[in-house]
Amino acid sequence: MDAKELVRKLVLSSVGNIDCDMEKLTDGIDAYTEDNGFQLLDESFDEDIIQRVVSNNLADRISRSAGQIVLFFSNYRLIEQMRLINNKSLKIAKERIHSDGNGDEESIADIERQFEGCLREVYKTEGLQQMLQVQISEIILNLDFAKNPSKVLSRRVRDAEVIGK
Repeated sequence: MDAKELVRKLVLSSVGNIDCDMEKLTDGIDAYTEDNGFQLLDESFDEDIIQRVVSNNLADRISRSAGQIVLFFSNYRLIEQMRLINNKSLKIAKERIHSDGNGDEESIADIERQFEGCLREVYKTEGLQQMLQVQISEIILNLDFAKNPSKVLSRRVRDAEVIGK
C-alpha cells in the first residue's frame, strides 16, 4: 500500500460512516498527503516504515472526533489558504514596524481581498469559523496594524519583535 492509500485508509477509518461530501473529503486528504510529502516515502522506504511515519504524523489529526476530522480534511485547501494569508499579513505587519510608516497599500489591499474571499467561505461552513478563530483574529490585527501602526499588535508580531531583539 502506498502512502496516499494509507493516509486515505487511516482518515476514512477514523470518520466511520459519517455523512459528508466524500469527494471533498478525499480531495482534502490527497492535498494534505501531497503538502506533507508523504508520496516521497514511496520512493525510499518499505511499507512498514511508511506505515509508522504516516501513522505517527496523522495521530493527532485522527484522534479527534469524526466531525472535526471531516471538517479539517474537507476544508483543507481553505485552511491552508487562511494560513498563507496569515503569514503574508504577519510579514507586512513586521515590515511596517521597521519602516518609516509607509506601507505597500496595494499589497495590503490585495491581502484584504483574499482574506475577505476566504472569510465568506469560512462562514458558510458550520464549525470552521471556530476552528480558525485565532488565525482570523491575527490576520485582522496584522492588517489593521499594517494600515495604521499602533501599539496593538498580534501575538505573532509581538513575539517576533521580542525574539528578534
